[in-house]
Amino acid sequence: MKRAFLIAATLLAAATAGTTAVQAKSGWSLIGFKTVGLGTDNDHIDVNSNRVFRQLQLCAFDAPVEMKDFDVFYRNGTMESLSVRSVIGAGTCTRNIDLRGNKRHITRIHLRYERLGFGLGKPLIRVMGR
Repeated sequence: MKRAFLIAATLLAAATAGTTAVQAKSGWSLIGFKTVGLGTDNDHIDVNSNRVFRQLQLCAFDAPVEMKDFDVFYRNGTMESLSVRSVIGAGTCTRNIDLRGNKRHITRIHLRYERLGFGLGKPLIRVMGR
């Protein structure tokens, strides 16, 4: 149990280490992250937060990824499909993506992407919100 906790803490520290001062200053916070597997993949991030968000940003680390689109599920039972359809280079983020409505409680995010550059390592996708 201690080993699993240490691994999880190490992964969280690694995922949050790259947050820029600009993101922190402008109110961006980490919602969740996933390591990308081989080829085209679908993953979800469960969001266990009482915070509300009005914008999202997807960031790639360690290797580029082609982000297709993603679905955002809200506490009130509704969902929103958002299209990205662009390559996110290693160390870069998408544009600020506005959520429908004003401020929303997010419960889950479903990501669809494709890994690029197989020799470059496994990309880490971070979802940031504000």
